[in-house]
Amino acid sequence: MGTAPKLLSLEAYLEREARSPRKHEFVEGVAYALAGANARHNLLVSNLLYLLRRGAEGKPCRVFPSDMRLKVGNRVYYPDLTVVCHPVDLEAMYLEDACLVVEVLSPKTASIDAREKRTAYLGLPGLKGYLMVDSRRPSLTLYRKTAEGLVEERGRLRLPCLDLELDPEEVYRL
Repeated sequence: MGTAPKLLSLEAYLEREARSPRKHEFVEGVAYALAGANARHNLLVSNLLYLLRRGAEGKPCRVFPSDMRLKVGNRVYYPDLTVVCHPVDLEAMYLEDACLVVEVLSPKTASIDAREKRTAYLGLPGLKGYLMVDSRRPSLTLYRKTAEGLVEERGRLRLPCLDLELDPEEVYRL
């Protein structure tokens, strides 16, 4: 019988993470190492970063790449992209809310991104949308929070916060 892992406090996790050569996500006291991403994944994130940064021009929004952590309750994730449209402490080690979160799905992370992370992200008070981008085939899925509830959209999308139309052809131009 295995022993349960020693649970970390958020402070201990952040201290450990600052010294670690690898990134770890933090889920209810346990740190989980992240696997490296392949070239396709990185190109998709690069395309999205370019498009979202272009969409943020002239707006009070900032787009953060995957080195910025997002704290959601007792979890800390490294989303592929995070859009924030409120003032941010530029010395902060993590964000605590976001307007839009983007995850590029890989075969190993797709189920976690689609279930665990989607539920967590959609619980953020300021979140307007969660975008999932399939890395294996052209497929964009946006979960948009509206006054009527949660709406799922696919294909060519208008992203909340940035009021940006996202063309799948531009995203998947590799």
